[in-house]
Amino acid sequence: MASLESFGYTLNKLKVDVRGCCTCENVEEGASLLVLPLKNCWTAQAVDKECPAVAQALQKAFVRHPEGLELQAACTKIALHLIFEHRQLQRNPEATPAAAQELRRKHLELLGPRSRKIETVLAWGRRDL
Repeated sequence: MASLESFGYTLNKLKVDVRGCCTCENVEEGASLLVLPLKNCWTAQAVDKECPAVAQALQKAFVRHPEGLELQAACTKIALHLIFEHRQLQRNPEATPAAAQELRRKHLELLGPRSRKIETVLAWGRRDL
């Protein structure tokens, strides 16, 4: 299991194992137990900054289908960003990623083998739907 510190997260008296996180030590009131820098998280804003291919595709789709509010939803952007980065990693695993993408790749490694195919309903046939 990868350590949370390897993702740039700050732990304060937290013990992390396969079951989760816990602390058995006293902590000062108001002290942070876990700090997750927003820049290290998968967010809709990260899609706009780091993944213009996905951001532009979603914007074009929204212009064509303005009633499709799910095209602008944060969860849609994040899910497609994950799929896009996973696919990029599969296509070119030896490419040197930008600094922001390095943490993304570490996250993706936790999701499973690079060879695993990520399937979406977009790839399903009419019979499967």
